[in-house]
Amino acid sequence: MESRERKKELKLGSLVRALREDYESPYNSVGNGRDEFIVAISFLSTLKYKNRKVDLKEEIRSNDKLADLLHVFEPYIDRKMGLIDQLLEEYEIDLLEAAITFDDVYNYRTDLSPTPRGITELALNLLKLEEEDVLLDLGSGKGNFIFDSLESQEVSKVYGVDINPEAIFTSRVRAYFLGREVDFREGNIITNDYSGLGANKIFSNFPLGLRYRDSLKFVEENPKLYKYLRNAPMTITHDWLFVLAGALAMTPGGRFVCLMGKRGTWNAADKEIRERLVEKGLVEGVIELNSGMLPSRRLEVSMLIISEGNREVRMVDAREVYTKVGYFFSLLKEEDVARITELYEKDSAISRSVSFAEIADKGYELSPARYLEYKDDIKEGMPLGELVKDISRGAPLSSRDLSELISKEPTDYRYLLLQNIEDGLIDETLPYLTDLEERYHKYLLKDNSIILSRNAPFKVSSVGKLDGEILATGNLFFLELDESKIDPLYVEAFLQSDRGIAQLERLSKGTGITTINIGDLKEVMIPRLPEEEEREIADKFRKDKMKLRMLMKQLASTREEKAELFREVK
Repeated sequence: MESRERKKELKLGSLVRALREDYESPYNSVGNGRDEFIVAISFLSTLKYKNRKVDLKEEIRSNDKLADLLHVFEPYIDRKMGLIDQLLEEYEIDLLEAAITFDDVYNYRTDLSPTPRGITELALNLLKLEEEDVLLDLGSGKGNFIFDSLESQEVSKVYGVDINPEAIFTSRVRAYFLGREVDFREGNIITNDYSGLGANKIFSNFPLGLRYRDSLKFVEENPKLYKYLRNAPMTITHDWLFVLAGALAMTPGGRFVCLMGKRGTWNAADKEIRERLVEKGLVEGVIELNSGMLPSRRLEVSMLIISEGNREVRMVDAREVYTKVGYFFSLLKEEDVARITELYEKDSAISRSVSFAEIADKGYELSPARYLEYKDDIKEGMPLGELVKDISRGAPLSSRDLSELISKEPTDYRYLLLQNIEDGLIDETLPYLTDLEERYHKYLLKDNSIILSRNAPFKVSSVGKLDGEILATGNLFFLELDESKIDPLYVEAFLQSDRGIAQLERLSKGTGITTINIGDLKEVMIPRLPEEEEREIADKFRKDKMKLRMLMKQLASTREEKAELFREVK
């Protein structure tokens, strides 16, 4: 039999679906957003449930905490009383009340996606709220973080700021319903200076993926923020605007915890911002989280902890600390939060403190993976950059440019695409090009060049002794090894191995499509062994490649034979 809690959950789901369907109906003309619609209808229903003869407009007008929201409620009262009466007939008061605070964490069809509970709990562990604190949530949405926080720790004052009027309405109604004294304000986090609120504990789960150029006018309206960004290039990561705004709003001795996209931790254009924050001692720690933590945007995210007086930065790689939910999403359960909190406080294989000097050596990157050793790391080796004569990127040809150069007849020039590499082998019949202009000759492969894809999943191969000229295309790197130092086949063998691929993946960057740049590629550690052992590995790898090519030909032949079995049957 179904439990009472399960039955209530199903009924609540039915109620919320009914509200959504009415909101999405082509006949509905009320509501600035679905969240506002659900909260407004549910709240009005609870008022009328308690007194069927109540004058809803007068009830709200006479309420000093909600009176200024009457203009939002009025359209619902004027046009949705039929729906409200229907809900009163079909649902009990406890369900109508539950709908006011209901949130579907995995609903990405809303601009007001709530902060997942596990993220909130982790942030609270890092904020360390106390009774005398003033708490500020920048980008407070529907107030979930604030309400969850107050369940665990009362504080002296609470503020929530959001630019979305729907969010402010929803959170204010919820605060009244829950009996919470919270000052929710409509405002622009970037434009406005919130240091006057006296907040010493700040949280922000701000919007990700915005463009700096679209917010430049807002930055110019905030003198304190503009001071940091006066000479910033247009390619900086927008997340840093919110991070800086939060840091500037924090009182001396305060703490600020936020979520930001991983791009901001390594993007070269952001280096000056990261350097200033690190050298001022404001960056206390960075925790890299699993990419499925924010259901509305499947992005790689990090939790950034800002405080004062730091002399080193705490780095935690928590990408593997999570609980899977379905195919796309992940969350932090209580034990996951406890584990990450412990990692933040104690050194381990995936957490440690990093000096400013070490961070400076790595271009002030704040990606924890750059500062941690892993079980597959090479302890005795040399950076690839010390073993190559040159690393080049393929020709920057568009598909259209390439199509104009294709030749149906054999010529002295062929070209290599990413799809021509499979299982570490290059197709034996590469397509031909017409006579190649001089400007493209620098993209021609050399004997024994190693080929590597720029994007993950990484493909690695080599060309050996060339018979004719081969042009590498733009999504490939080609490496010319110093053969007086190392056998190219030995390097290829390592880069194709699990440990080699693991290094490439850790050094790659990006949100969605991850790529590796030449600078990071040079940091890949190649294990060094006695010369005879390296030669033996290279010889074994050469034989394995020959065997694999033979097996691939046999497989192709067998497939062709299967396809021929019934072609002559009439």
